[in-house]
Amino acid sequence: MRRRTLYQGIADSEKRKGSMIMKNVFKAGNYPDFNGKHKEDPDATQQLDFSNGVSGWQDSEVSDGSSSGALDEAGFFDPFADEESAALSEHESRTAYELGYEDETELTQQDVFEEKPVVRTRTKRKQTFGAKFKRWIQASTGNKVILIAGAVVLVAVLALIIWLIASGGASDDPLAGKVDENEVQNAIEDNYSFVDESEYVGTLLTKTEDAGEEYLKETLFIGDSNFARIVMYGFLDYDNVIGVESMGIQGVTGSKSVYFEGYSEPVTITEAVSMMKPRRIIICFGTNNLLTNDAEAFAEDYKDALDALHEAYSYSDIIICAIPPLGENRSNKALKQETVDEYNHALIDLARDEGYTYLDTSEVLKGSNSYIKPDYIYSDGIHLTEKGFDMFFKYVRTHAHIVEDTRPKPIGDIPNQVAPPKQEVEEGAEFDPALVASEAVKQFVAAGCKSGTGTTTATTWTFTVPYDAEAGTEINWANSLYTAYLAQKGTPVEGSYVVISSTKNSAEFVFTVTMYPVPTCETHTWEDTGKVTEATCGKAGTKEQKCKVCGAVQTIEDPNKPATGKHTWSAAGEGWVTDAGQASCAETINQTRKCKVCGKTETQTAKNPSATAHDWGSGWTTDPGQASCAESITQTRTCKNCGKKETQTVANPSPTSHDWGSGWVTDAGQASCAAEVTQTRTCKLCGRTETQKIPNPSQGAHTWGEWVDIGNGKEQQTCSGCGATQQRDKPVTESEGGGNTPPDEGAQNP
Repeated sequence: MRRRTLYQGIADSEKRKGSMIMKNVFKAGNYPDFNGKHKEDPDATQQLDFSNGVSGWQDSEVSDGSSSGALDEAGFFDPFADEESAALSEHESRTAYELGYEDETELTQQDVFEEKPVVRTRTKRKQTFGAKFKRWIQASTGNKVILIAGAVVLVAVLALIIWLIASGGASDDPLAGKVDENEVQNAIEDNYSFVDESEYVGTLLTKTEDAGEEYLKETLFIGDSNFARIVMYGFLDYDNVIGVESMGIQGVTGSKSVYFEGYSEPVTITEAVSMMKPRRIIICFGTNNLLTNDAEAFAEDYKDALDALHEAYSYSDIIICAIPPLGENRSNKALKQETVDEYNHALIDLARDEGYTYLDTSEVLKGSNSYIKPDYIYSDGIHLTEKGFDMFFKYVRTHAHIVEDTRPKPIGDIPNQVAPPKQEVEEGAEFDPALVASEAVKQFVAAGCKSGTGTTTATTWTFTVPYDAEAGTEINWANSLYTAYLAQKGTPVEGSYVVISSTKNSAEFVFTVTMYPVPTCETHTWEDTGKVTEATCGKAGTKEQKCKVCGAVQTIEDPNKPATGKHTWSAAGEGWVTDAGQASCAETINQTRKCKVCGKTETQTAKNPSATAHDWGSGWTTDPGQASCAESITQTRTCKNCGKKETQTVANPSPTSHDWGSGWVTDAGQASCAAEVTQTRTCKLCGRTETQKIPNPSQGAHTWGEWVDIGNGKEQQTCSGCGATQQRDKPVTESEGGGNTPPDEGAQNP
């Protein structure tokens, strides 16, 4: 029995054959039973079950005498076993064989303990690894080839490890596997979106480095049933996702649909944001608003939701995400891809006008036919598949919007959001139409309507539910009723009255929604709503008021919050900051200051307190185009730094002679009888003019006019040509006793 303990009772050639079979099937995932038959074990690849005495095969030989090794002491294949056995002496080998396999009755217990060759044989087998390895290399050329190939592989592996260390190791990409990077890049290059990037610079999020998983962990994704699937697929959990089935954009403020651990009632999305305090929000609604087909009204409702989110927690950075494209084959043909594009266009315009950023995921989700790519959408044509979300998140991470985290620190405790509770339905329970009506009324009231009966003409709409509706789904049907009403009739006016009732026909429940318009008031009865804005430097605070009767809303200045009148400038002292890029030698500089509270900006021009000397470059330069014969010339110099110009007039250091052209020319229009004439000459180069008077070389006779009495017994006549005059004594007439004395010709006065 002791011998069985040493060798586990394996002593016949059949069991040695079993050892060979074991070695041959070791990598195939099969193992032999002890009758030499094979058993299938699909999970046994690269492992063996030694529970049935396999360790006894370690000294077995391959029956065909080939050098294929044996099992080592641990029961695994040893490629060096045959070479070691061959190195034993004939006596040692024979003794080991006889000791191990002859009939058990021929050897006593004492013989076992005294058989020295057994001990020597086992000691001989435990030679060093180096000796084994050397003999193995020398055994054949094939072994040398294996050794060289192994060395090459080892070098390649080491090079790969070094490269990974140098490049920072593996990428932080937990979403890898569904969509490869080439598919992402190809989709971006194809870009079947409507967006013109140049028109929305600063609004449209463009390509960035991969922001990593941390970017997603700092983001709260808010949306409808598509975003609800983010948690279902395991991309993120409820710490980062608010997804509400069948919700339109109006539900952000009106529907209590978010549940938190420890809270007895659900809260609205805006209330949830104030509790969760996210660093940034990516919001995506619109699929459930498409049937209204009114992009302008949709954008107005979206703006109201964004305003409410900002008011709920003003420190969150809000990113508007494009409505996902529809599938070309979709269950609801009333939904149009053209409407999706129109709504998305309205959203990016809203983002630009209101200062938000826009995430155009359509860039990678759309195919060439303008619909979503088939791999990214379920057969209903509305909900993204897991691969679609993989592409979505790769795009989000590589079109990141990271700005300063301005949230007050510490952020404080944040409650844990939990999944909406499942409606427990007892077996045999019936669908309750009254619960549908009740829950739908709650949603309309949360949106601003009143429950009751109005007094003016109403708008009526019907909604049907089949009799076989599952019990416990009443709240889901209420959500559907509310969403369907919005799709057909649009958002109800706040302050209107809603009445919902149900009847039966032969096949379904019929719900009637009656909406009465807002009552009117000749004189409103105002009450404060509690919504206020604080006063700033130049603007008084405001408060919101609502009429208790008709629900009209107004915002007025709060008399208790007048404008502070004092700005808080963003720099020390008076806050003036010198504008960059001005020359150091400028005599005056432009300065700007900005109020940190209201953002008001002021500018001024001030004397440069530390003006440096001008750099005049090449100095005074004679202005081009001046005549070389001018007596004085104009020179200019310009500062290379500030552009200041100075001019001066100096004497021409080297004037040339004037070019008088045709010389002296008698001025036109002079009388031919004049005693002197004026002549002029002009320099053709500088325009200088000179004049002179000379005796008239061809003076003609005067043309005298009538004699005119000038007094003192004199009379005078004037030449009508040159203006010369001559005088004489006035002649004496006969009546004066002078007879006919001829006139005394006086001297001429030229």
